[in-house]
Amino acid sequence: MNLEDLADAAAALRKSDGDALKTLVSQVMENASQLGLRTLPARVDSDIVVTFDAEAMTAQDVVAAAGAVKAGLLYLNRDLVDRESVETAVEGAGLPDTCPERDQFLQALRRAEGWTSLVELGFAHQGVLHVWETAAPWHFLLDAITTAGQGAGRYLPPVSYQDPDRLSPEDSEALAQRVAALPEFRRAGRRADRNTAAEQLPEMAELSVKSGWQAGSVVRRAEELLRTELVTCIGALKPRTAELAALLAADPAFRQVSTALARQRFADEWLLAHSDGLRLESWFVKEIAVQAHRAVKGDPAGQQLVL
Repeated sequence: MNLEDLADAAAALRKSDGDALKTLVSQVMENASQLGLRTLPARVDSDIVVTFDAEAMTAQDVVAAAGAVKAGLLYLNRDLVDRESVETAVEGAGLPDTCPERDQFLQALRRAEGWTSLVELGFAHQGVLHVWETAAPWHFLLDAITTAGQGAGRYLPPVSYQDPDRLSPEDSEALAQRVAALPEFRRAGRRADRNTAAEQLPEMAELSVKSGWQAGSVVRRAEELLRTELVTCIGALKPRTAELAALLAADPAFRQVSTALARQRFADEWLLAHSDGLRLESWFVKEIAVQAHRAVKGDPAGQQLVL
């Protein structure tokens, strides 16, 4: 944590119009009720997921999709601003007694107490969890401030108005490319796993302690690089769907798997050898697994899956 972390978070909080995500939660629950969906409070977390693009789909689109496939249950998680935890992290940061950035941040934080910072939605369809999430513009800034004080030994760097630890754009991009090349990062399916994988690089482990917001920015950029690569990879593999399904069907271990979910998990790991270690989209993995199972059962005819 440094003074720029606090200044950025304070500015984002002051610019906010209020607890916009709280209104979103109310709209989601109302729409779900109209569609006959029972909304359950739950943390969305699974090994095999379809992640909706929050920029392309609204929360209402996700609720409508759950209703269209008769999901029955809609999982909803809502993270609230924990003012006490953030203040505790700031107090332990070793900031000087006279610190305008800290005072301005704490003033802005008081306004946001109890606000919704993150909303996650999820529903299950054909054994696959479909998830969507959106966060307030200041969510990751507060998260970086809170987690900065939770490193080993609660080490925090010396405070500097010049922030000597700030990466140049070129250094940040180079570090993101190195993170995106890590095998563990490429095959990770969840943000928490990707964060852990990124910290295998000593520079990232150090950066996550010194400046959590910068570490988060590097991870997000690495994810963007992988998304671009993923589009290219699936574009190259899709014409080979029948070939890949036949190869998978010929694998003796796959032929012993008895459930659809287990077959998809097997295919998910098996396909890493054909994607340069990149975790592929669930819809593509599922298509390969289904076609391979049909081939095992003597029905090689393909059928496009529509979720």
